[in-house]
Amino acid sequence: MNQHLFKVTSDAYPSWFYYMWTKKHMRRFIMLAKDRATTMGHIKRSALQESKVLIPPADVMAELSAKMQPIVDEIIGLKVQSRKLGELRDALLPKLMSGEIDISQVELPTKSNEIG
Repeated sequence: MNQHLFKVTSDAYPSWFYYMWTKKHMRRFIMLAKDRATTMGHIKRSALQESKVLIPPADVMAELSAKMQPIVDEIIGLKVQSRKLGELRDALLPKLMSGEIDISQVELPTKSNEIG
């Protein structure tokens, strides 16, 4: 496999900032990869370096960070949780369908016995 992975990170800017800018540019990156595709598209490092990013003044960045970082942390956490739940579903469903796992005696939560 001839595949390049680029990790977008920064010591100077908060993760929400480069996460959102990467998302903004992703459609263009996908189009660039499709345009170069024979079997697998490639994005050159230069395409990343040429991507424009607007950087606000420090005080505005701090204000935005206070609002945006918790939101982006939640988005990422939910994506990780969703992926793990999908993997769990994919592992359990065949066992449930084949009868390898029996859940007939499992009591499902109701309003009176909900957890939390």
